[in-house]
Amino acid sequence: MGIRIDPCELSTFDYFILRLSFPIPNDNVRENCGHHMAILTGDDSEILASAEFSKGLIPYLWIIINLLLLSTVVGILAMVFWVPFGWIVHMKQLENASLTLTKSGIKIRKGWIFKAQQNIPLDKLTDISIHEGPLLNMCKIVKISIETAGATPFHLNGLKKSVASQFRDIVMKQRDSISQISSPQGTGGQEAQSNGVLIEIRDILQQINANLSKRE
Repeated sequence: MGIRIDPCELSTFDYFILRLSFPIPNDNVRENCGHHMAILTGDDSEILASAEFSKGLIPYLWIIINLLLLSTVVGILAMVFWVPFGWIVHMKQLENASLTLTKSGIKIRKGWIFKAQQNIPLDKLTDISIHEGPLLNMCKIVKISIETAGATPFHLNGLKKSVASQFRDIVMKQRDSISQISSPQGTGGQEAQSNGVLIEIRDILQQINANLSKRE
C-alpha cells in the first residue's frame, strides 16, 4: 500500500507535513517540477523556484549596444573599445542576473558594476506575457513583461522560451494559491486538502504497524 503525491501540487502546509513523514530527495523534486525547488517553510523569503538566464543574452545585448553606438558619431568612435570588451561586460552581467520566485513575490537581480534589485509582490501581479522578435529568435531567447496593478510593466530579456513558459505557470499558480488562502473558501479548501494528506499518512503508518505486528 502506498500513495504517490506530486510535490508541485501540494500546498505549503501539505508539503511540510510530507517532508516530516517521508524523506523526499531534492533531486526528485527538481525533476518533477522542472525548476530548482526548495523546501517550503514559513519564511516568505524562501525561494520556491528560479529561472536560469540563457547565454543567448550575451550576443543579444552586444548587438543592441553596437546598433545604438552606430547612431551617433561619438558612439562610432566608442565602438573601437566596446566591440572587443563589450562581450566580457555582458558575460559578467549574465553571471550576476537572477530571477527567483518566493512565497510572496518575484525577485529580480541584474547588473555588474551597477547592480539593481526589483521586488514584485504577487498580490499586485496581474499577468506575465512572453514576447518574441527576429533578433530575440536569432539569439534563442524571449522577453517577458511582468504586469502589475497600477504600474508600468517590468520588461526582462534573456530567458529561453520553454523556461519562461514554465516559470510563468509556477508564478501564476503561486499567485492564485495566495488569493485562495486569503479568502474564506480558499482557507477551507487548504484545510480540507491538508486533512486529506494527514489521513493518508495515518493510514500508511497503521498499515506498517499491522505488518510489523504480523511478522512478530
